[in-house]
Amino acid sequence: LARDIENLFQKLGVSKDSEIVDVAAGSGFPALALVKDGYRVTCTDGAADEVALFNRKAKEYNLTVSCDQVLWSSLPNRFKENSLDFLFCRGNSFIYAAGGWNEMRTVDSKESLKKFKETLTIFYTLLKPGGWLYIDKFRDSETTSRELVAQIKVANGAPENLIFWRERFPEKKVRQASMIRETAVGEKKLPNITYDLLGPELESMMADIGFINTQKIQLPSEHHFDVWIAQKQNATP
Repeated sequence: LARDIENLFQKLGVSKDSEIVDVAAGSGFPALALVKDGYRVTCTDGAADEVALFNRKAKEYNLTVSCDQVLWSSLPNRFKENSLDFLFCRGNSFIYAAGGWNEMRTVDSKESLKKFKETLTIFYTLLKPGGWLYIDKFRDSETTSRELVAQIKVANGAPENLIFWRERFPEKKVRQASMIRETAVGEKKLPNITYDLLGPELESMMADIGFINTQKIQLPSEHHFDVWIAQKQNATP
């Protein structure tokens, strides 16, 4: 994926001197690979455990980059307006702008759409005129499924199945997903419950905020999510 992103950078005029920020850096993929290749990527994430994992991996790879814990609502306190050439929000993270990651909740459609627009507005404000946003999410064609991801064994315990489960309820505009540990005595899981955001809704919100040149693109190595890029206008309309 990092190589595909570097090819995208070349098409968009993003260089190793550009100000690049990953606001959902997670465990460091693909930001660490981009840093290793000489790109200047500043990384943040809202989850303390992900920040700790990122920083541990960066140290293992002998890279000087680090990740800070910053919520999207606090990004304007971390970065100046009109300062970024490229902003990543990847890993299907954006759909949790209104919450729902590892928590039980009731999805409020109106509040979810409000949070999506507020977050996109923050991204737009931080980008330089002509700067680019990269955002991804689950595919609109996604269906309910249970997929065996791996088999694990903790210490001397019995083997466990690691299963990724997802279910969508279109009539309620709700999507649920979870990584499940399946054991001999039952299942352990933390829920991820969010608004069932569709591509046309995302594109409409980006247009309302002022993004132009919005494109749904295909990256050869991205097998899980749909990807959009969108550009901040060169001048405020």
